Amino acid sequence: MEKYSYEEREGKYFVERFMTEREIESQIELLIDDAGFQPHRFKRSTELSGGWKRKLCCVNAFAGRPQLIVLDEPSSGMDPINRRLTWDFILKRKA
Repeated sequence: MEKYSYEEREGKYFVERFMTEREIESQIELLIDDAGFQPHRFKRSTELSGGWKRKLCCVNAFAGRPQLIVLDEPSSGMDPINRRLTWDFILKRKA
């Protein structure tokens, strides 16, 4: 996965979940905005810090609007600000 940028990787996850191209583009933009990935959207995962990589994993879990998500300590090791932002992102999607 390291050879893909954030945007390319999200598109791949959505395609695997049988979404139309229009739905994919809409969901990618929504996740980028909500997770605060605008400054990192074209970076490779190898260029991200550990906290951003953890956030990327959380965002990927929500790709395609799954009915059930299991997260194991999604904010472990994050600084307090990013921890709060990550939990806000997760709670916003809670059904």
